Amino acid sequence: MAQILPSLEKKKQRYLIFLSILVIFAILFLAWYKFLAQPKPPISPPPPKKEIKIKFEVLETPILKELEIFEEISYFEGEIGRENPFIPY
Repeated sequence: MAQILPSLEKKKQRYLIFLSILVIFAILFLAWYKFLAQPKPPISPPPPKKEIKIKFEVLETPILKELEIFEEISYFEGEIGRENPFIPY
C-alpha cells in the first residue's frame, strides 16, 4: 500500500502541472486575442499646415517708439576681490 500512494501523488502532480500549463496558455491566448489581434484603425493623414502671418505693424506703435536704448555697460576696471576669499581678515 505504501508504494501505491507515491505513484498516485506523482500522477496528481503531472495532472496539476499539465492543468497549470494549459491555464497559462489559455490566459496568454485570451490576452493576445483581446489586445493584440484586433485590427488597428487606419491612420488618417495629418491636418494641413496653417500659414503663419506676422504683423509688423505692431512694431510701429507710438508706445514702442518711446522706448530708449540702455547705455552699453563697460567692463569692471580695477582690482577684483582677494586672492583667497576664505582666509580670515
